[in-house]
Amino acid sequence: ELIMDQNERLEFQKNISVITHDLKSPLNSCRFFLGIVRNEMKRNPAMAEEVASKMENQLKKMTALINDVSIYSRLEKQHFLIESSNTKLIFDAVLEELDPLISKTKASITLGKDFPTLSVDKRHFQMLFKNIIKNAILYTDRTHANIKIDYKNDCFSVKDNGIGI
Repeated sequence: ELIMDQNERLEFQKNISVITHDLKSPLNSCRFFLGIVRNEMKRNPAMAEEVASKMENQLKKMTALINDVSIYSRLEKQHFLIESSNTKLIFDAVLEELDPLISKTKASITLGKDFPTLSVDKRHFQMLFKNIIKNAILYTDRTHANIKIDYKNDCFSVKDNGIGI
């Protein structure tokens, strides 16, 4: 069991923030160079495009993971307001906020029927599922994301047709 005192936790959070910032810069550079590769590789354009697309998908996945770590480091610094919340209403708010992206990508999102009322921090709960749904939409290898969100046996589940991790 790992136990950190308050000073260790603050130092850890600071280090995570620095690491995520430092990792994002090379990823952005790779995206820039990827564009050059696409323009310069003329011998086999179909293969070059396929490789470049795969590289870009991997960069997107790494960026998403880094963003998740960054979100975690910020969450640890914040206070939580726990209150009884209708999770269906929270999901409705998430989908409304993501509606422009959902419409643009023609994503299909299905919510189950029985969502509970739970004691949660609404803002953080909404941020968590917004991130999950957004990643499922952005990182699909299909034409359109197909996402199903459900709650059964005291557990939320999110299923999609994405590329996975």
